[in-house]
Amino acid sequence: MTDPTTVLHHGPGRLRTAVAAALVLLLAVATTTLWAVGRSQPTAAAWTDVVQAQGQVSIASVAGGTVTDVVAGDSFSCALVGGQVWCTGDNSVGQLGTGDTASTDVFVGPVRGELQGKTVTKVDAGTAHVCATTDDAVYCWGLNDRGQLGVEGVPSSTLPVRVPTHGHEASVTDLEVGASSSCVVADDKAYCWGGTHTQLGSTGTPVQINGGALPETATVTDVAVGDDSACLVADGVPYCWGANARGQLGDGTTSTSHLPVQVVTTGVLAGFTSHDVAVGNQFACVVASGANSAERTFCWGDNSSKQLGQSSNGAQVDLSTTPLQVRGALSELRSGLVAVGGKTACVLAYDGAAYCWGDNSSAQTGANQDEWTVPAVRDRPERVLTRQMSADSVLQRVDVSTDHGCTLTTGGNVYCWGANTKGQLGIQGTAGTAGRKVFPWPVTPTWSAWR
Repeated sequence: MTDPTTVLHHGPGRLRTAVAAALVLLLAVATTTLWAVGRSQPTAAAWTDVVQAQGQVSIASVAGGTVTDVVAGDSFSCALVGGQVWCTGDNSVGQLGTGDTASTDVFVGPVRGELQGKTVTKVDAGTAHVCATTDDAVYCWGLNDRGQLGVEGVPSSTLPVRVPTHGHEASVTDLEVGASSSCVVADDKAYCWGGTHTQLGSTGTPVQINGGALPETATVTDVAVGDDSACLVADGVPYCWGANARGQLGDGTTSTSHLPVQVVTTGVLAGFTSHDVAVGNQFACVVASGANSAERTFCWGDNSSKQLGQSSNGAQVDLSTTPLQVRGALSELRSGLVAVGGKTACVLAYDGAAYCWGDNSSAQTGANQDEWTVPAVRDRPERVLTRQMSADSVLQRVDVSTDHGCTLTTGGNVYCWGANTKGQLGIQGTAGTAGRKVFPWPVTPTWSAWR
């Protein structure tokens, strides 16, 4: 089975036109890409005009390339296609980047404004804002009530605004967006902006994260930000800062810290080197490698929704101020990437499958057999169902938010699951409470493009 591939993370008055305006009621998902079947389809050269054509058109190919990333925000989703960002779902504060606030249940795009003509390399979504990187800049759009767009003086922006990153734009290697804050890794250092609860100690201006237990010469390789805390990995060691009422800093205390503290690396993390960190609502998880390169997942903080993954056979603690190894299927499987949203966690394992646990109130673990057997929480990692995918599908990306999740296969197919109240699953005609999908479902391949 193929090893998971690390995917580094994501105008007014213009008329959007459905990419398949005269679709017949026949939609198909090919084994390696998204397809639309109909008579009126866009040219492969550009999303500017509609021509009469027969047969199938690959949406990914028309957009200029394959889907390379998909991210889940709160009640909206975004995909990176051919270096361009497309989004679906809630748009009440401009988080879809369309230049307006009209929500949609199909992917619309590409996001333009200051991103027009540029190639996006990474994208990520938070509660109600999105950030993306190009080769020479960082851009954000959506809600800005906490300075999460990196600029001050505007409550929100329906189009991308450039973040002043003070000469570090070309060296960004990681991008992470939290509930109301954003961070990047550039030149081996972490820079963050926005937020509250002291997880950043700043307003809308990007600042370098340093001091506290973080060595001055440390090389930062990963950063993550959640609802009220943030973490980074430097030289294989995790550090966190911010609110700590539920032990989410992992330092063995419940004391808030404005500066980075070292996560306890004795106990279960002894002998492990941390790689990928993710932060949610009052908890955090990290993937670390130990003896024989056995990558395992560890979590700490709040456990009110069983998001620490201890299983019914393990110690069901209310919280843990130090890391605990995730049990169940991930006790033996090698972990690749970890993603968290709200009180739910997911891991992309080396067997090419995704495993999720924790809060399942909106079916956001994607491991549910049917609508009638959806537990409120899952106390251990459960394999995300792939019954709507081809038998040989291998997952290369998984992301989860407070109410839904999405995944991307190595063939470029996007599937989403969970709540669909705002059209965040990208399945046309299903927005609303009745549109919930309890396991992954292919997104509608008829995407709306600018004309």
